Amino acid sequence: MGLLYIFPCSEEENDRIQISHGDVRSITLKSYGLPRLFWIYLLCSLSIILLMAIGVKDPMLKLFQTEDPLNKGLVILVLSTFILIPLSLLGFFLYEKRITKSKNKLKIGHYILGFKIRKGDYILSNSEPFIISQFRGTPNIAREKGEPQMRAFENQGYFELFGGLENGERIFLDRNNRKADLVKISNLLNSY
Repeated sequence: MGLLYIFPCSEEENDRIQISHGDVRSITLKSYGLPRLFWIYLLCSLSIILLMAIGVKDPMLKLFQTEDPLNKGLVILVLSTFILIPLSLLGFFLYEKRITKSKNKLKIGHYILGFKIRKGDYILSNSEPFIISQFRGTPNIAREKGEPQMRAFENQGYFELFGGLENGERIFLDRNNRKADLVKISNLLNSY
């Protein structure tokens, strides 16, 4: 998530942070959307899908008018594909993850276009509420050789931020290439 949907790291990013100073102080972090370059990719993909749909419209109408149920099923399958692919792409682009913390309670919500898709309520551990761990996949050739001039090409992996729950389990919150960003997010959440 965090490699594409980035969370704010400081209270100055007030367009993506909501702070409640009521009876119970709470903070809500909202993930940023995808960069504009990705929206250009989306526009190109949707254009290609539209051109494909226009190109097969007449043969699909002829197939649907036949008596064969297999042909009708094939037309319905292709039509549903032309509808589902753009909807799923838009879902990726309009996705937002929200993390709300208040005292030792943590709420994680997943939203598409502002509509709640999934939500979880958790109680954080008092001893270790947030855990940062590094994930490294298999080492690549640059790491195996260990040569100084190849250091920039080594697989550095990424860091993951987990919420340590009261029952000893961990819940995934975010991942990032920079550990410093996850430490800032963890400190920001810990202050509420």
